[in-house]
Amino acid sequence: MYLDEPYEISRYSPAKSEKKVIEAIVGQYKFGPDFYRPNGSVRIFERDGNLYARSGGLLALTNDWSFIYRAYWSSLTFVRDDNGKVTHLLFDSYKGIKEK
Repeated sequence: MYLDEPYEISRYSPAKSEKKVIEAIVGQYKFGPDFYRPNGSVRIFERDGNLYARSGGLLALTNDWSFIYRAYWSSLTFVRDDNGKVTHLLFDSYKGIKEK
């Protein structure tokens, strides 16, 4: 916009997550050797009704299960099984399994 170049308006729209969504998501997610930090894990926690990871907050999108990790501007999608239980996290294209 500043350079008067064509641009696309962001498709991201902040939303507030429901308590049941937050409770389902909170936990530790373990990644494989191909992750940014090989075999690393990411802990998602709740504070004051919002979700966070170690380096910052998660920006909820209009879909309850999709977020932007503000520290890295990465896409996070929490995937559920047929019973609605969160089983894993897609961090960009990397899959992290939710630990018990």
